[in-house]
Parts: sequence; C-alpha cells; structure tokens
Amino acid sequence: MEEKQPPFYKEKTNFYYLAGIFLILCIAAFWWWRVYLYPYVSTEDASIASVDHAISPLQSGQILSMVVEDGSIVKKGDLLFAIDDVLLKVEREKAVAALTHARDEVRLQKIQLDLAQEDLKRASVEFAGGVISEEMMQHVEKNYQMAEAQHQSIVSLVAVQEAALNAIDLQLKFAQVTAPIDGVIAKRWHEPGDVVRAGQTVLSLMDLSQIWIAANIEETKLSTIHVGDPVKITVDAYPGIEFQGSVRVIGAAAASQFALIPPNNASGNFTKITQRIPLKISMKPEHAQALYLRPGMSVKVKIRTR
Repeated sequence: MEEKQPPFYKEKTNFYYLAGIFLILCIAAFWWWRVYLYPYVSTEDASIASVDHAISPLQSGQILSMVVEDGSIVKKGDLLFAIDDVLLKVEREKAVAALTHARDEVRLQKIQLDLAQEDLKRASVEFAGGVISEEMMQHVEKNYQMAEAQHQSIVSLVAVQEAALNAIDLQLKFAQVTAPIDGVIAKRWHEPGDVVRAGQTVLSLMDLSQIWIAANIEETKLSTIHVGDPVKITVDAYPGIEFQGSVRVIGAAAASQFALIPPNNASGNFTKITQRIPLKISMKPEHAQALYLRPGMSVKVKIRTR
C-alpha cells in the first residue's frame, strides 16, 4: 500500500520552488539594473598623470656639473645643469679680437673715405675752373669710389663679426640649462661627465601643480559617458579616502591606435577584443594638491553617468 506524504513535506517542496523562482527573478532584476539602470561606470585601469617635461641641452657637449638630484624641487629659471663651455669661451675670445680688429679697420677706412671725399670736392672745383684735365678728374672719382667700396666692405665685415659673437654668446647661454617651469625633478638620466647630444633628454621635470587621472574605459561603456560627468576617485595608496573630479576629455581614438605596433587585421588573423578609449579626468584643485599624489599611482575611478 502506497504511503501518503505528509502535508508539511509538500509545503516544504513548494517553498523551495518559490524560493528558487524568487532567487532567479532577483538575479535577473539585478542584472537588468546593473546593465541598463546602474548610474556608474568604473574601472581600475587608471593612474595619476601630469605634464612630463624632457629637459635637454640645445647644443652637444660634456655635462660639466649637475645641480639637482631626483626629487629636487625647482623654480622657473633655476640652473639645472651646465655643459662644458671652455671651447666656446676660447671661440668667443677669438671673435672679440676679430670684431675689435674689424672696427679698427672701419675707422681707418672712414678716414680714407673722408680724404677721398675732400679730394673729390677739390678736384671738382679745379675741373670746373679748367685747372685739371678730365682724365685727372676721372682718376679722382675712381679713387673715391674705391674708398667708398672698401669702407662698405669693412662695415659689412663688422656686421658679420658681431653676428658671430652674438651666436657664440647665445651658445654660452644655452650651455647653462635652466628650468622652464616650477616643478620636481622626477628622473636624472645622465651624470656629470657624460657626453650628450643636442636634444637628448638629461632630466625629466614634472609639474605637480597640474595632475589629472588617465583612465581607459571599455568601448562598450563609452556611450553613457559625457564630458563633465562627475567622478569619484580612490587612490590605492590612500584607501578609504575619496577624491572628486570630472571627465575633461574623451579620447578621439582607441589606445591601441597609439601603440608602437598598431593592430593590422589585413593579414586575415582577426581576434575581436574590446578596445579601450582613453579618458582625461580632472581633479578638483583642493583634492589635486592633497596628500602626496604622484604620477603613476594606481587609482580606481567611478563615473556617474546619470
């Protein structure tokens, strides 16, 4: 004879069914809310960034002295390092001597020109009075023209010598490399005694008064983000402290477009991956200066999109 199940067993089974259906509905509702209604887009692919100035000399040479160290705080116009300028100083002495000689020649040629001009005036009067011949008059005119040409030539030479001296003075000025902005020395790439080329980076100088967040967002989340959206920022170095900011710039291209080897799908090997779009997130001034925020620190951003 088949035994009947007690009523409480059926009630327990029904409860499990109802609980399972309720759990499925809750998961579906949460998924719908998270995908379509959740007002935030977040990412941990973000870090603090700032303007990095590559400090390099404008002329080649050996580094004579280095005034700053890693972490040194500098002001605009402070001396950072100097390039050996011994040969330039020798060249300057030569240029000064050549310029002095050229100026002396100008004075002598001016005297010769004045004498030739006086001879021309006197000869003109005498020729008009029939005292000298036309041939003699032409000879005097020719002498004056030669004196004037020599004077103009030496005047031009003085201008050339002055330009050469100014160029050397400019090179001497370039041998003293100064800070273009207020900032902090982030890295010394060379030491005194190293020979560097013009344009070769010697120091990295960062402006810590202007820092921002460089974040990368999946392209599938980009449609809900707009310039000006408020952002909550947390820094790994300071857990529990929340900074405020806003979206300043949305990148014009995916980050992969600026890779050393951009993707090329023409070969036929194609694997679709979600691209990331760079964002520039500004921090409120009072927050940007807070604590010890430094470029490269890892952060998490939470963008409110609604």
